[in-house]
Amino acid sequence: MKETTNDGQYQKSLPTALLTAYEKTIANIPFSQDIFHELEQILMSPGKSMLPEELRIPSIAPYFEARHKLINIALLENGATQVLEIAAGFSSRGMELTNNPKFTYVEVDLAENIQLKRKVFQAMVLKQRISSRKNIFFEDGNALDFSTLETTMKHFDKSEPVAIIAEGLLRYLTLQEKAIVASNVKQLLEKRSDIWIISDADIDLNRRIEDFDLNLFTSSNDRKRFFEKLGFGVEEYQYMRIISELVSPKKLGKTDEEIERLFKNKHVYVMRA
Repeated sequence: MKETTNDGQYQKSLPTALLTAYEKTIANIPFSQDIFHELEQILMSPGKSMLPEELRIPSIAPYFEARHKLINIALLENGATQVLEIAAGFSSRGMELTNNPKFTYVEVDLAENIQLKRKVFQAMVLKQRISSRKNIFFEDGNALDFSTLETTMKHFDKSEPVAIIAEGLLRYLTLQEKAIVASNVKQLLEKRSDIWIISDADIDLNRRIEDFDLNLFTSSNDRKRFFEKLGFGVEEYQYMRIISELVSPKKLGKTDEEIERLFKNKHVYVMRA
């Protein structure tokens, strides 16, 4: 099933992508501050903030830091060096991992988002904040459109496995759309011995970002059963395992008890078709 990209989708997705980019600047995630700085240079209007104050929520930065780092752990533990990230937003993971020439990284997002990401990357190269490289690619695409996802696979060695990442996308889709994305990814995975890594946020950001028709799962088990019924084997990575590696809680003066409450029932999922 195909859904076309339009300006309305871009206007909806941009605030959440900017929010995530901001939250990661509070941690020690490579290139996150450079990316956010370049976005400000490109998007900021005179006298206005690129990101409204109501979307600057430092208290949830540990969640975004943990999610980023836990997905990296899942990639490394599964030996993945070819990565397709769908709805990549302004994530720094591709830039971070392609410092290692063994990695090939493809970022896919709506046309307007990926155009911004290309501009950011090019600006960082010109300012020598990052080296120019031939193992990272930025492609227009929509997770609901199988043909655009399939096209991105041209960048990968067919004899080697691929990891597909959807870090925060699924929260903003209806249950029917989640199933469509799952079907699209499953078609890609079934042709190879690959993995799909997701994280479905339970933090209530919707009260700050309007017009999303959310269909959140009622529990971790509910989410797991949903994907198992679609034919996936599901392995859970608990956020608790990453607590000792986080830097943002200390910066924010968060106690261990506060972080444990924030991470309760939060997981990254590694799935196989």
